[in-house]
Amino acid sequence: MIEKISLRIFWAAMLLCATTALTNIWFFGAGESQISLLIPTFFIIGFASFLIWVPLVVYRFLEK
Repeated sequence: MIEKISLRIFWAAMLLCATTALTNIWFFGAGESQISLLIPTFFIIGFASFLIWVPLVVYRFLEK
């Protein structure tokens, strides 16, 4: 169950990270804006959930 939750958080956070980055570039250019502070936050959340998901899947694979 935790595998599904962490994988969904990973996909949602990475999608939000990419969408926020592209929207920031499209509307605000390459300069700094308040929205650009969300990009690393979404990336870290997604990366952390990915790091939770990988060992769980590997352990499940090695059990079989």
